[in-house]
Amino acid sequence: MVLVDDPTLEVTTGPWTRRTGQTGAFVRTLTTSSAHRASLLLRNLHARQVAVLVKECSSCGVLSISYRGHTFTADTSGSGFVYWYIPATASVTVSDLGLKVTTSGKPVQIDAVLAPQVGTIPTGPPSLAMHPLRA
Repeated sequence: MVLVDDPTLEVTTGPWTRRTGQTGAFVRTLTTSSAHRASLLLRNLHARQVAVLVKECSSCGVLSISYRGHTFTADTSGSGFVYWYIPATASVTVSDLGLKVTTSGKPVQIDAVLAPQVGTIPTGPPSLAMHPLRA
């Protein structure tokens, strides 16, 4: 399982803010933006399945997740930390993972990316919601 913390993601279009000391966040970091079309990129990700861990909030916006030539939409309004995951493939594929804010003036908060090469993403503890993405 590859677990990538948010500061590893490359900012391709900004602005993004890297926040530290965030309670509940993986390695206590979050990368946030409320700018329409602000984008992050993780190049050459090898995975059978991909999940993006986000922190939701009542005023949060919409995130576009692109992988393997497909684009998925994740509404991050809500509360707490949740995984948005792309269904698994039969074998490992290599593709760039793109994350883009599709709303304006509403924050999107990225925490981490999970990408297993063997098996699939295990269901998390009951307190951590998992939402499937559909193209």
